[in-house]
Amino acid sequence: MESTDTPMPRPKRLISWTGERMVPWADEPSIIHEHLHRYLFTRQFADGKAVLDLGSGEGYGSNLLAETAEKVTGIELDHLAVAHARLQYDKPNLEFLEGSVLKLEAIPDSSIDVAVCFEVIEHISDQETLLNEVARVLRPDGIFLVSTPDREVYNQALGFVNPYHLKELDRPEFAALLGTHFGHVRMYGQRAVVGSFLVPLDAEPGSLHEASRLVVRQDTGKWDVVPVPPAKYLLAMASRVPLPPTPIDSLLLDSGLEGPPEDPLHVRRPIVGGATILARSLLHMVRKQLALALRARNLRREQKSKG
Repeated sequence: MESTDTPMPRPKRLISWTGERMVPWADEPSIIHEHLHRYLFTRQFADGKAVLDLGSGEGYGSNLLAETAEKVTGIELDHLAVAHARLQYDKPNLEFLEGSVLKLEAIPDSSIDVAVCFEVIEHISDQETLLNEVARVLRPDGIFLVSTPDREVYNQALGFVNPYHLKELDRPEFAALLGTHFGHVRMYGQRAVVGSFLVPLDAEPGSLHEASRLVVRQDTGKWDVVPVPPAKYLLAMASRVPLPPTPIDSLLLDSGLEGPPEDPLHVRRPIVGGATILARSLLHMVRKQLALALRARNLRREQKSKG
């Protein structure tokens, strides 16, 4: 007997991919991998906890955390993004509030176990106020996970200063800022990669103490082993008490790039699919850089005219 149940219509998207705010349907795989990795890494600390997502944007990250957390509250300044998140993600333990991450009046003192703030702090000039608010709402043993581009590495890779970033930080500055409120800080470096993964199939759990990293680069048709590049992004864990044990490193694998196993031609799919994705990614990156360059030029002209 056929089911008479009709599928629920997919909620309408109220925001679009602009190149600045990450959305799950973005056409740049590296950005998706970077953002998803941070939230999936955080889920190990969110199980059964009260979680606050600062700058929750489209809402996908808050939704991921709500799969294991007791409750997740997303704070986002943009009205349309909040409306979109409420339409897309409906869980009894998930809510999205419109407001500034600098004014968390809706969050009581010492009520949050885990606070996350990914790729937001560089958009804020008054970073000390943000840290004050996070410290206020966190419980004494709460954990703060925060990420930001490493200023020197990020700008060198980009080729110019991102005009949307009001105050970028390098690693010493980032550590010093967190150290004003938290006595325990652990720093990770993050960089999106494309490659291959080897893992022992019969190793005892916990027997691996250090990962082996091989980096190659093609130059004029020849592949060379090169030094491990510096991390483009910094992710820190901070707390007023000693931090829990964490993995030495964390790797996000995208199995969707390998092609369906049932397809007899799947062996060739990674090359074709990967090349197509890479081409789209490069094209989008060029467009994004041009848009940022034009915005930076216009800002300089405005400042010059005012001066």
